[in-house]
Amino acid sequence: MAVLHSDAQPLYHHLVEGRGPIGLIASIVAGCATLALVWWKRYEASRYTAALAVAAIIAGWALAQSPVFLEGLTVRDAAAGRDTLVAVTVSVLAGAVILFPRSRCSSDSCSAETSAVARACPSGPPRRGLC
Repeated sequence: MAVLHSDAQPLYHHLVEGRGPIGLIASIVAGCATLALVWWKRYEASRYTAALAVAAIIAGWALAQSPVFLEGLTVRDAAAGRDTLVAVTVSVLAGAVILFPRSRCSSDSCSAETSAVARACPSGPPRRGLC
């Protein structure tokens, strides 16, 4: 924030005033939650809160810039056509339908393999293939 204050004062003032603080506060909360989750060794959950922190600061930047993103360019001028937006939305949803179940299945299979090793070798992980 100090660098932003010295290098881009208009953006800094929009980020701490108006609608910008919504994203800023959400990012701070998600960032603190990420640190706490890492401290408690809850790495899976910390990935989601870290992604939320990044998304929130980007949203805060967008809200701070609104309605002008670049000098002379408003959101309405920069927006894609309706057909493009529909195509992008359908593509993202299709990708989510394909990828999310596969990633869940992948992590479940890893858990199954780990628990199988734990049952087979109660003394700990195998060394050189022997329990």
